[in-house]
Amino acid sequence: MRLFVWLVIIFILGIACTRNFNNSCSLAKVKKLYSRKQYFEALECVERAIESNPENFMLYNEKGCILVNLGKAEEALECIEKAIALKSDDNGPYNNKAWALYELGRFEESLEFSNKSLKINSKDYFPHVNKGNSLLALGKYEEAIDAYEGALILDKNGAFALYGKGLAEFYVEKYEACVETFKRYVGVGESKEDAYCYIIKALNYIGEYQELIKFCDRLFKLNSGIHWAYLAKGDALCYLGKFKEGLELFDKAIQLRPDYAEAYYYKCRILALFRCIDEAMKELKLAVKLDDSYKQIALEDDFLNNIKVFSEFRKIVLE
Repeated sequence: MRLFVWLVIIFILGIACTRNFNNSCSLAKVKKLYSRKQYFEALECVERAIESNPENFMLYNEKGCILVNLGKAEEALECIEKAIALKSDDNGPYNNKAWALYELGRFEESLEFSNKSLKINSKDYFPHVNKGNSLLALGKYEEAIDAYEGALILDKNGAFALYGKGLAEFYVEKYEACVETFKRYVGVGESKEDAYCYIIKALNYIGEYQELIKFCDRLFKLNSGIHWAYLAKGDALCYLGKFKEGLELFDKAIQLRPDYAEAYYYKCRILALFRCIDEAMKELKLAVKLDDSYKQIALEDDFLNNIKVFSEFRKIVLE
């Protein structure tokens, strides 16, 4: 009987130990959940870990990151401040504070803490990226490019830095550089559709229409329902003298988005060029009805010279 009682006790203790083991939360487990983007589970785990080890600054820092990803940047700041209070000579919490401030739209403060992080450790990729992001948001594009280049020295395939650098180059009209940067990003980043968008826009500005068409086709392989890409490809085909194919793509853009004023206007321009007066007027009416800013655009557009002599044109754009 005594042996039986001891076996029962050992069994119960075994269950308790197993439960405690399964419920234990280490920093490694928190990071694993975070890397899987299981943020709610990671938050629950890190809170249990903090209860067990309230002096571990890394747990507060990790909790801050989780909260930022859950859209709770204000709460994240409180956790990160605790991490800094526990260990003020580690660059990680300063960098994450910069990130949280950026998410709150406090770009000047974000820049300040990125610089603090870099002062402690200039070999960390992420503070360079956060610095670039803040400078980009502040409209300091050339400085942002420098910051992203600093990140890329540390990680030449860093997706965040490549994306930010490509954006900054686009805004300062360095279109050739923008195209090359986003080409590199496409090989490593997740937001490929956005990257193709900027590549296509940049190629349009520099008149590289054949290349633009290639990238539109690559984009269609990812998503065949992007209305503006059909307009971009159609416009490029028109510049290459392939007007019929261009008009067909304008129609495809309209099919995907019937309220797409720009597509109606582009159709109007080509139809006016070939003196298809009635058809051009019809498309212009539709464009203006959807967006009356096209009235002024039409008045200043030399492509429409063939229809400007008609009273109907004046009626459309002046009323």
